[in-house]
Amino acid sequence: FTTILPEQYVLRIVDIYTLEGTKSLFRFGVAVAVLFIKDWKGVKVHPTGALDDQEVDINSYSFSDDADDFFPKLREWSHSTSFSFDLLVKKAYGVHGRGVRKRYRFPRRPILARILKLEEEYYCQKKRDEGDDLSSLPVARALPLIV
Repeated sequence: FTTILPEQYVLRIVDIYTLEGTKSLFRFGVAVAVLFIKDWKGVKVHPTGALDDQEVDINSYSFSDDADDFFPKLREWSHSTSFSFDLLVKKAYGVHGRGVRKRYRFPRRPILARILKLEEEYYCQKKRDEGDDLSSLPVARALPLIV
């Protein structure tokens, strides 16, 4: 990134790298490439990171396969005033997809024990109401504590 991005952005990427590890370098590399290619093709990118609804045909654009042509343009683009590092961070670490679900956390041991006890009491009460014999029901034991 030192040959492509301005120094202040490289330093911010290094800060993120020290916290996140090598995954962050890959994320930023892909985000830089995606944003640059979209800008190079003329696709409008909103400040939120969303693209316009227009369809883009990759075959209608002629790209040079020469790296000597690609990297100077990439450097010029990243040093221009239209480049937004905040947009780059959003693209690298943003939420992809429509809905964001809250991660389901598996209940801990005391909560599981309480749920089991309540379910057992409900089932026993239901059997009593139906007039069934409860002596044949298995008895639940406490969950062993693993330290």
